[in-house]
Amino acid sequence: MRSLRPIDRLIQANSELVRVVVCRVVGTWGLKDDELLACGLVGLWQAAKRYRKGRGTAFNTYAWCCVANKLRDELRRRGRQYNRVLSRLPADESSVRWVA
Repeated sequence: MRSLRPIDRLIQANSELVRVVVCRVVGTWGLKDDELLACGLVGLWQAAKRYRKGRGTAFNTYAWCCVANKLRDELRRRGRQYNRVLSRLPADESSVRWVA
């Protein structure tokens, strides 16, 4: 078996952090979504790529912020998509043509 690169070990060791952040950031709204977990893992990967050890911050603290921000961006994006769909709907029922 091939040994893991340091970045892979860092991601593997902190993957549970993603689940915790998703539950904290998103769980309060009752949303549970595999896409959000995947989005959180992307945030963790970005944190692992950008983290600099000598800056005085623990990796899990830095990763928490990166994952939470990535999730917030995703929720904002979803909100904009949802608002676009709603804006295309007619304003009142009188303009809807019902088909039987």
